[in-house]
Amino acid sequence: MNPLYQLADFCGIETSFEDGIGTQYKLATDCAVSMLRALGIPADDNEDHCLELLRSAKAELFNQLVEPVCVIWEDNPVEVPIRIRPRDTDQVLECCITLESSEQREWKIKLSELSSPERPSSRTFPDNLSKSLPISPRPPSGYHRLRLSLSGRNHEASLLCAPRCTYACPTPFDRTWGIFSPLYSLRTERNWGAGDFTDLKELSDWTRGLGGNMVGTLPLFASCFTGPVADFSPYLPISRLFWNDFYIDPRQSPEWEISSEANALANSKALQSKVDNLRQNKKVDYAAIYQLKAQLFAALAKTFFSKGRDKEDGFQKFLSSRPHLGQYAKFRAVYDHRQTPWPTWPKTLQNGDIQPEDYPLEREQVHLYVQWLATKQLAQAGKSLYLDLPLGIHPQGFDTWSNRTLFLEGVAAGAPPDKAFPEGQNWTFPPIHPQKLRQSGYRYFIETLRNVMGASSIVRIDHIMGLHRMYCIPQGDNVSHGTYLRYPADELYAILVLESHRNRTEVIGEDLGTVPAYVRKSMHQHGISRSFVLWFEINPGEPGSLKKIPANCLAQLN
Repeated sequence: MNPLYQLADFCGIETSFEDGIGTQYKLATDCAVSMLRALGIPADDNEDHCLELLRSAKAELFNQLVEPVCVIWEDNPVEVPIRIRPRDTDQVLECCITLESSEQREWKIKLSELSSPERPSSRTFPDNLSKSLPISPRPPSGYHRLRLSLSGRNHEASLLCAPRCTYACPTPFDRTWGIFSPLYSLRTERNWGAGDFTDLKELSDWTRGLGGNMVGTLPLFASCFTGPVADFSPYLPISRLFWNDFYIDPRQSPEWEISSEANALANSKALQSKVDNLRQNKKVDYAAIYQLKAQLFAALAKTFFSKGRDKEDGFQKFLSSRPHLGQYAKFRAVYDHRQTPWPTWPKTLQNGDIQPEDYPLEREQVHLYVQWLATKQLAQAGKSLYLDLPLGIHPQGFDTWSNRTLFLEGVAAGAPPDKAFPEGQNWTFPPIHPQKLRQSGYRYFIETLRNVMGASSIVRIDHIMGLHRMYCIPQGDNVSHGTYLRYPADELYAILVLESHRNRTEVIGEDLGTVPAYVRKSMHQHGISRSFVLWFEINPGEPGSLKKIPANCLAQLN
């Protein structure tokens, strides 16, 4: 194989693939170079240079005594694969596990006593240098740290100890049902031309009253509705860690009764006239609705902070439970003040060094306050919610700003051509760097799951194939000139399973379109329900005839 392709394959870039129409593609040289550079590897099409980069990458891997993340399934032996050097075979390995509870377990073992793994990874070196480290007693389910010391070398790894399958809610029935509605589409005489969290609660109550167990909706994550970063798509939120304040019902705020400013605004003829027009509009005018609500949010937040309610235990606990909220509020305040995307900000602001003089304090307070309100109002809808976790985030949003090294630059996620989209798709958002995600201990992925699962009983994982691989398109290239980037699926599934159990949340995978068989096999192994959508499942040539509905799936009209 060409050294460039060897290097690409070693780094998780697929060198060939088949699109949804059946066309075979071979990785183009320029695409391979662009992808490697996006991963931080200074590749080119020079064979000698690529061979040197490959040798360096393999040497770096071999010098790691243990991978940065190791998965231990509850139905598998408790063993961790390690790599040793020939001169270390007679040495003693010092081991220490720090459990999630902070309890520590220490022991020593001679390397000569370790056996080789039955099925060494394709990325390991000769069998006699690959060993299995047994761990006893079995650590409980959770996130633990393993520290190994050998001949002056110290290495640490995250241990993911997880059940094999996601949480399954015990139910006396084989089937359950619910209702789906985009929240913005709910119209009432009370709201302002788009549904809100009060409407979601009423829909949930009504559905439960009819015997239903779930209410589904589109993603509800934070978005911008004004300025150059404005995007109304729920699948391009500026953050998956916070909620969309567009859906807050201002009148349900505890400050509503005591804020004379908010009441004066709400009862003014000017605002009432605008609200009447918005209710008459057959389409949702996101920007206009949000601008009206934003005036009330400012007045309510002013009352909240001036009355000292921010010092109360409930709000303080809320802040401490969301360690990134302070930085998020500052980010939004700077954006409100500058009205420009963050890549155009001065370097200090781009790098997260925000000072009090960089934004108006009241804007920071507003964004702290609306997240407090949104979280409380969403919780009132109950845990019967079926929420959607979008695959990507806005390229100029908070998540990319606060995790600068976590996302690939110069590359967009998408999909190769298929029958529904013969030209392919460019989704515009940046894919996550798989190795940077691993090195961070999957912090961002875990926080994202905890946020959405904490508010729902069922979560739909958009494009679940993204746990295995992501189609990437170098900037400026045609959609069909991309390729797939592999992800450590086992580790991502382990975290998904852990968080599912901890939050008592069931998981559905969106497995529509071109999905390899191994994805659905993994879904089955981990108890993740499939998607069955009427539109896709009508037998061609047999009007009104459906394909067989598989077990353990969510059947949907659309």
